[in-house]
Amino acid sequence: MLSEKISTLFDTLDVSSTDVARSIGCSPSNFSRVRRGTRVPKPTSPTMKKLISAIFGIVQDDEKRSVLCHLCGATENCSDDLLKDRLLLWLYDDIVLPQKILAKRKSSIEQETAFAAFGERFNAVLDLIDISNGELSDKTGIDVSYVSRLRRGERMPRYHSKYLASICYTLIDEAKQKDLLPFLSQHTQIPEAVLEDTDGIKVLQQWLLMFSSKNEELAVDHLLSVLISDIPERPPIASKAADFVEPASAPGNSALSEEDYSIQMTLPAPALEEPETRGTEGLCRLVTRFLSEAIQNKETDLLLYSDQGTDWMGGDYAKSLVGLLTKCIQNGVRITILHNIDRPIPELFEAIGFWMPLYLSGQVRSFYSDRTAGERFSHTFFIRPGQACIEGFCSRTEEARCHYRYHKDKATIADYKAMLDGILKEARPLVAIDTDPSLATGDIPFENTFVSVDAKQVVVKRTEDPKLSFTFTHPLMCHAFYRYFQNIEG
Repeated sequence: MLSEKISTLFDTLDVSSTDVARSIGCSPSNFSRVRRGTRVPKPTSPTMKKLISAIFGIVQDDEKRSVLCHLCGATENCSDDLLKDRLLLWLYDDIVLPQKILAKRKSSIEQETAFAAFGERFNAVLDLIDISNGELSDKTGIDVSYVSRLRRGERMPRYHSKYLASICYTLIDEAKQKDLLPFLSQHTQIPEAVLEDTDGIKVLQQWLLMFSSKNEELAVDHLLSVLISDIPERPPIASKAADFVEPASAPGNSALSEEDYSIQMTLPAPALEEPETRGTEGLCRLVTRFLSEAIQNKETDLLLYSDQGTDWMGGDYAKSLVGLLTKCIQNGVRITILHNIDRPIPELFEAIGFWMPLYLSGQVRSFYSDRTAGERFSHTFFIRPGQACIEGFCSRTEEARCHYRYHKDKATIADYKAMLDGILKEARPLVAIDTDPSLATGDIPFENTFVSVDAKQVVVKRTEDPKLSFTFTHPLMCHAFYRYFQNIEG
């Protein structure tokens, strides 16, 4: 309760109600009602704003500020604004705050946390290569004060920023000249051969921004790059299919070559008829069998759901997987995907980017459920109605040990399909594609697209052939796009 949190705060900082009441300009008796819990002010009320300001007036010395940081879970070197946001969320942590307030407070916390993390990594690399702010400024042409702010974690460049590309080029070049490339490789866990390659700059950018786990802005960049990239003309996949299909890219992989999408493509040989497998390699074998049978039997429907990690879709298996899915589409198979949106934003955006080229066929329907997947166990259900089902179940911390079963029993398949159908009845479309994008006042120009962003939906509209619009309605995605374009405009 708020009253208990205020009492804990006062006791920890050795502050009296009378002193604080006088500081915020209310009577001790009025404020005592807040401390007893008979009055609960709103988080945006003048009383709470004055209370937090009064607390900051009391904790001017480093020792008390350190105690306050520890109490509300902030780092000791955070800014006053971040500490105020942390304090407010801590005081109201058992009260449901209005979404607008919660999003704003959490947004500022997440942004400053990302800045600090970037600064820590950036500073460590500069120290490793032994290059000063002034030297880096001279070699890149970037103002030395901006370099200093990056190093202190007060700013963080965008992924496509020319400044960041110039910085990473210079860091790699300096490491080569000083024979420090092996040490840079060891520190960043980026293979030395990758750093020496043309992709080394991009990979170092991603490492500095921590895209693999946290950076939301780069995830939006990744999805936008898929939506705005050139989409080469292709033969129609089916009678009602779109005229354009682009080779998909699995997370972490480059676009696939033309021959991988030939109608006469060489499909991987079906796996042995294993009733059960274990781990990622076992799942890949079952999926190969599952999709190969659908192609050979000329089946018409697939129903896919998994809240497990997506790593198995990448790597060496990516070409086989996309080739099989493309062949299914060419055969007229309708694919229904129930996406798990309980993933980190970068992982969710990468998954959508993976599927997007196949969405253009008009034969893929994608949905998401508001239901929480759960934190203890993960599940996989890939279903060919009436024919087969891959089912997996395991602890989220032990997915490498997951067992996958290949069911052919029609009653079992029907039961699993009924389970997913029940969730699909409550699910919402994740992305809608329209072939007639119309521009509106307020649309944001972005390369060869216009983007409309508000609290309820994001619409990305291509202005070049093929002219298409992509509409996303999930709140997390809308929020991520909003923050991305807010940063660009700022």
